Amino acid sequence: MRKNDAFKRFKHLADVKKDVTEDDLHALILGQTSEKADDYELNHLQVQYVTGGIQGAIVRIHTEDGSVLEDAATGAGSIEAIYNTINRLMEQDVELTDYRIQAITAGHDAQAEVHVIVKDKDGATYHGIGIDNDVLTASAKSYLHASAKANEAKQQTNEEVPVK
Repeated sequence: MRKNDAFKRFKHLADVKKDVTEDDLHALILGQTSEKADDYELNHLQVQYVTGGIQGAIVRIHTEDGSVLEDAATGAGSIEAIYNTINRLMEQDVELTDYRIQAITAGHDAQAEVHVIVKDKDGATYHGIGIDNDVLTASAKSYLHASAKANEAKQQTNEEVPVK
């Protein structure tokens, strides 16, 4: 974890929360470690919520090589719209098989930890973790984390050359 990234995240957390606890710092480090494990970083998330309507999401991610990917999609709910957008950005077809959320710090400004498992068309599963003080952002981070793992596995499979 780069010091500058950790400090920026700490500053953001301190702006959002009135009191930063030891649990918050632990979650900050845990979240930073899991999110930096892949080549993609969630940079922007915008969600449109309409009661009884179709939800929309705009997602922007930065890749390790400096590219910026941005797209939008809809869904039956906010999280589905986010995940549909990430699928479009990653050019993947995975199925969400598990979604779990829990508060990892106390209080009304608690941080959320979201765990997801996605399955690709070959049946391989990938686990992702996202942590944020916003449930939708934590959900996006976790899905992006799992998607990055699936994408990496797909690239490794495509790079393998059969032995003759």
